[in-house]
Amino acid sequence: MNNKINLDPLLTHIGLCVIQSQSVEFLLRGIVMSFRKQINNKFISELKPSDIYESTKSGEKLRKLTLGTLKNLIKDAEILNPDRLEKYVVERNYIVHSFWENEIATDISNESVQQSLIRCQNFIDESEKLESSLKGAVYILAKIMKEIDSKLNIDSFEKFASFEKDFDKY
Repeated sequence: MNNKINLDPLLTHIGLCVIQSQSVEFLLRGIVMSFRKQINNKFISELKPSDIYESTKSGEKLRKLTLGTLKNLIKDAEILNPDRLEKYVVERNYIVHSFWENEIATDISNESVQQSLIRCQNFIDESEKLESSLKGAVYILAKIMKEIDSKLNIDSFEKFASFEKDFDKY
């Protein structure tokens, strides 16, 4: 009888958790950029929209902001539900920094793997909902920016427009 526990599905789910959280982080960075004048932070308020993509010193610093820092910047600007975002960041940090040691390494069993899969799937589901909402928000912001600034690259707007269906869900 083979009692070996298959960790492949769990490892895949953990990887998906990390990738999903990076996508949410990227979208939050875009929202921070959109509201940079309303955020009480000297560095953020002086950024240019192009800094999010360019290899400038400011752009590199912006891309290094952690999910927790982005959450705090957005919280201060009262843009999104701070409780939902706080719970998300706490769960993301647990999965990335403590999950393996606390949930798997100390008690590896079929039951612990199944419970961990459920926890990861719940995080993935929340990530997808949050990501869809953020894509919708970024789409609306891009539409407003296009109306205000005719210099906005149309390709960027068309990319944002592809998320319109997601905005309608939430």
